[in-house]
Amino acid sequence: MKRLFYVIAVMMVCMIACEEYENGPLVDSEGSPGAISSIKVENLPGAARISYSLPDDPNALYVVAEFETDGKGSQEVKSSVYKNYMQLNGFYTTDERTVNLYVVNRSQQKSEPIEVTIKPLEAPIHFMFESMKIEKDFGGVNIKLTNETENEYVIYTLVKDSVGEWGIYDRNYTSMLDIDYSVHGLPSVETEFAFVVRDEWQNYSDTLYQTLTPIFEEMLDKTLWKAHPLDNDAYKPLYSNRAPSLMWDESISTSPYTTDPTMVVLPQWVTIDLGKPAVFSRGNVQGFYRSGNTSRVFSRETPKVYEIWGSNNPSQDGSWENWTLLIENTSVKPSGLPVGDITAEDLDAAIEGDNFSFPFSGTAYRYIRFKTNQTWGNQRSVMLGELTLWGQAQQ
Repeated sequence: MKRLFYVIAVMMVCMIACEEYENGPLVDSEGSPGAISSIKVENLPGAARISYSLPDDPNALYVVAEFETDGKGSQEVKSSVYKNYMQLNGFYTTDERTVNLYVVNRSQQKSEPIEVTIKPLEAPIHFMFESMKIEKDFGGVNIKLTNETENEYVIYTLVKDSVGEWGIYDRNYTSMLDIDYSVHGLPSVETEFAFVVRDEWQNYSDTLYQTLTPIFEEMLDKTLWKAHPLDNDAYKPLYSNRAPSLMWDESISTSPYTTDPTMVVLPQWVTIDLGKPAVFSRGNVQGFYRSGNTSRVFSRETPKVYEIWGSNNPSQDGSWENWTLLIENTSVKPSGLPVGDITAEDLDAAIEGDNFSFPFSGTAYRYIRFKTNQTWGNQRSVMLGELTLWGQAQQ
């Protein structure tokens, strides 16, 4: 009974203590902090940099800027007291706007506001949009832009369907300086396109409208392909059943093109006769993957850096004199994890293979060389599951 009374007493004390406790600041303060001073404003493209002097207050924690952005409501940016400036980004227009600056102390008390006027310069997204150039390409369009600030953007390609509704056909995420890529997979009929750019602050550019007819594109007929060995081709088969023709047998589960690592070093190459000349538009390279076996996914002998060369008059001695470099491509592992560690996204990418576009030239080639410069596991042996090319075969 005494024990029960003791437990009840303790509970009552705890309840009383809880009722009497009031939330408050973790640090006592003498009052609001002092304000910033000596303010300087530097207006930048789509941004403004504000520098200032901080008050002599040991409890000052950060400076906060409150302002209105273009159609996105009130925004807030904080900067530590270990810096004497802050940069406000993401403005779409060059309109003047007011920024209220506060010093906040450790008790979360604000100073009196200091009002500053900024007037951002024209935002980079406008220059990027103005640089956009669109041309018809195989099965679609080619898009070129200049991203001088190398900010992150999304480029949308929209297509109008048969009932006149716009729909997003492609998204390209990029921060490259010189952007040059193609959108494929469309029929060779007159098509209405629209192109829009979005920046990382959710600003959208104007819309560029174009009506174009994509150039006819087809997958090249692999039944016409055959090996065309030249004297200096580096291909040395590891096994007698590992013929180069496994590169185009429409299967990645069979033993692929493999080279004996004891007999060659990288780079190495194999020569293919396509049966007839073709203008190339795009290609796909699949590494080696068997269901349930991921040991070679972005690993071991799988090509990482490779080139494709074209010729119409290859010398039997294998001289590179009559060859033209068509494309150099680097396989990309989505996760970026070290070799041996893969994610579901990596596996999906390996199964899909590396997709790439050839720069448009209009020149047809009958012979190609697939040249491997580096494998994912830095091994000298090469395992290539399947090579597929699209374009326009010549008669």
